Amino acid sequence: MEFFSRATVEELFLLAAISCEVQLKAGDGIFMEGEIADALYIIVEGKVELAGSTFKEVLGPHDAVGLYAVLADEPRY
Repeated sequence: MEFFSRATVEELFLLAAISCEVQLKAGDGIFMEGEIADALYIIVEGKVELAGSTFKEVLGPHDAVGLYAVLADEPRY
């Protein structure tokens, strides 16, 4: 992921230490539009469909979900 390309090895190890794997089945929800962001999701395999009131997007491996919301400390949209 380009976002982490400038991170040092030490920073990546720290990130890995606080990360956890979440496995979802088809149709499972990750979060709802308007919720406060408390996590960043990186897709390892499969696809995720994001659908909001004004958009629809399909993401796949190596894509991030929720990056802006976590960094900006704003509700998800």
